[in-house]
Amino acid sequence: IPIPAPTVVGANVTVDIFVNTGGVLLGSLDMYLYYPPSQVELLDFSDAGTHLKANGGTLKVTNNPSAGSALLGGILSTGFADPRYSVGRLVFRALATGPVPFWGQFQN
Repeated sequence: IPIPAPTVVGANVTVDIFVNTGGVLLGSLDMYLYYPPSQVELLDFSDAGTHLKANGGTLKVTNNPSAGSALLGGILSTGFADPRYSVGRLVFRALATGPVPFWGQFQN
């Protein structure tokens, strides 16, 4: 996950999600994106213009703001294997000034 620049209160923070499949063909994904809920709030998600959307995929985001996590779950009509497969873009609003740590974890 690319690290966004430090934020100021009220600014939007964009996080682009990419998957490196390591050459393995995937047909679905489940990923948790973790964020500090005292520093940012999730505003929006888009998969427009991504590899996922272009390949007939759908992705659902389930946000849990109290836990500071967003579950991204998706399935494709065709599998994919790519070192830089774009999945989606999340937009957050900064609630505090400073750098915002984001981290992710893929599920089996």
